[in-house]
Amino acid sequence: MRSLLSILLVRSLILSIREESSQLIAIILLSVKETSYVSVQLAKVVTFSRRNTGF
Repeated sequence: MRSLLSILLVRSLILSIREESSQLIAIILLSVKETSYVSVQLAKVVTFSRRNTGF
């Protein structure tokens, strides 16, 4: 009985860790996507302003 309880505890712990880490990975991926999008927009603005000012 005791071993079954410990197995269940370990499994639930592993599951919760897995869920949290997957959420963390999703958040990291989202932030990476956003930052790459922002950097692309910045590069567009920079090239546009260079073209207009002649630098």
